Amino acid sequence: MSTRSYIGVLNNDSTVDYIYCHWDGYIEHNGVLLVEHYNDEQTVRDLISLGNLSSLGPKISAPEGAEHTFDSRIQDVCLFYGRDRGDLNENAKTTTVDEYLSKGFGQDGWIEFRYLYDPSMGWKVTDYFGPVSLLVIEDDDNIEEENNEISSNPEQLTLQI
Repeated sequence: MSTRSYIGVLNNDSTVDYIYCHWDGYIEHNGVLLVEHYNDEQTVRDLISLGNLSSLGPKISAPEGAEHTFDSRIQDVCLFYGRDRGDLNENAKTTTVDEYLSKGFGQDGWIEFRYLYDPSMGWKVTDYFGPVSLLVIEDDDNIEEENNEISSNPEQLTLQI
């Protein structure tokens, strides 16, 4: 079963450009990928410019000359509905930051997590009704991957991997 998410970037005018991601939206997957691989504004905007995703990977594009499609996927490369499957109307949407972060936004589409890249602070995350938290990933060699630990307070969510 999928864990749906939105991935957005905060604009200077207090709007958010955002896309839908169908698979693996939970913090231990998409959250980690976003913090580790999409950690500057231009990279986030490049990701969002390609529209809605089937799945997020650590790389936006395949190596030059490599064929990457919905049916012939290259591992670790994002899978976009428009670019890789040819679907129409899969572009990013825009809303106000207040609406994007409001409780229940996206609930009609079963969106479980909403990620927001704030250029001045980094990644933030919220679930259906939870508080908005700064997302921090800590690499701890003493913690095995299957035993990821999440600790949170109202202002910061830390995932140790």
